[in-house]
Amino acid sequence: MKRIYSLDLFKLYFAYVIAFGHFGGIDLPGASFAVKLFFVISGFFLARKFYAKSYIADGLFTSQNRYSHKNYTLDHIKQLFPHYLFSFLVMFIYTIAVSSYASITEKGLMSTAYLSARTAYSNIPELMLVQSSGFFGNGLNYPTWQISAIIICGYLIYTCMYYCEKLSVDLLFPAAFILFETYWIVGRDPFANIGCLPATLARGFAMMALGVIIYKFSMSDLYGKIKSFSVFYNLFSLFILAGMFIFERYNGVHIIAFGVIILYLYNPDSWFNRIFNRNIFKICGSLSYAIYLNHAFIIEIVHSIMGQQNTSFTACAVMFVSLTIYSLITIKITDIIKSRFKKI
Repeated sequence: MKRIYSLDLFKLYFAYVIAFGHFGGIDLPGASFAVKLFFVISGFFLARKFYAKSYIADGLFTSQNRYSHKNYTLDHIKQLFPHYLFSFLVMFIYTIAVSSYASITEKGLMSTAYLSARTAYSNIPELMLVQSSGFFGNGLNYPTWQISAIIICGYLIYTCMYYCEKLSVDLLFPAAFILFETYWIVGRDPFANIGCLPATLARGFAMMALGVIIYKFSMSDLYGKIKSFSVFYNLFSLFILAGMFIFERYNGVHIIAFGVIILYLYNPDSWFNRIFNRNIFKICGSLSYAIYLNHAFIIEIVHSIMGQQNTSFTACAVMFVSLTIYSLITIKITDIIKSRFKKI
């Protein structure tokens, strides 16, 4: 299936939701579940790749010469890392420059050099995509903990499916999703450690597992029958989409809605796609990722210029325009860098 740009448009909106959630001042609709949604979408497309490249129907444990979990993870890192690395380095250089300027006059050159070295050392986990894994903190470019969780959990989920697809999809993944969601609903802190398992990874694994389950349902005869009632299917999906935003504070509502909405947006024949699945939105997929990677840096810049607590309409407008333009520039820069490496 060709790439569906309307789904990328959906992702772009939620990238801005997360960005302004960190900026403050604007609580856009969907803020309470935006991070979850990106995990679910990642799991959905992980499953799409698995069933296209790795799935063998016969046999419980099968490990023939297929597109393996290692292949998937390496390709995923190659896809995500260039822009991730660029955004990290910009954030790192900016942080070192700002802290050094203030430190040199107060503590001297040697102390500043020592603090810079410590900063560089402490951010090695982020550079290695293992921040927020339970052993290290969030990192310098703090929102990108989710990229690390997607990489780590993606490896674990793909491995489970590679060796035992049926048991994983029918038992392990539903159990992981139910256990984590019920743990969260009863009032536990989702960012604290759950026993020996870091909550960031438990959260990522559970939501990506849900994405896999949703994709598996898209392959079923039942889903095909549901789609055949075109008018009902479209009206019901749009109703659920509206309800997801209206009742977003109710955890069970948006969890149920995720499956309906993702499948609806993934369906090239839906009314939504007939309107929005246009080449004009081709950039949205890359832009959503760039917005997510770059927004912490732009927030630092805007706050340093306009004031830390300034969340006025003007400040938000400057944030939106600056983040969009800067992200478009970084997309172009990283595309050039990747094309140069391919020629080597």
